[in-house]
Amino acid sequence: MIKHDQVVAVMIPPPHGQSRHDELVAQGVIRPAGRGLTAGDWDTFTHIEVPDGADPLAVLLALR
Repeated sequence: MIKHDQVVAVMIPPPHGQSRHDELVAQGVIRPAGRGLTAGDWDTFTHIEVPDGADPLAVLLALR
């Protein structure tokens, strides 16, 4: 994009091979688990019981 004969923006396609997760980590939006947790560590994760028929999002928002 050019304005007043000066380049003010360059539009390029997103980099290939980078997942959305990698992008969010690079932007600082999310942080990878610092303790090296994996799905095998399921028992150490926080579990929230959601009653049948309840909206999971509503339950989470109520906990906030």
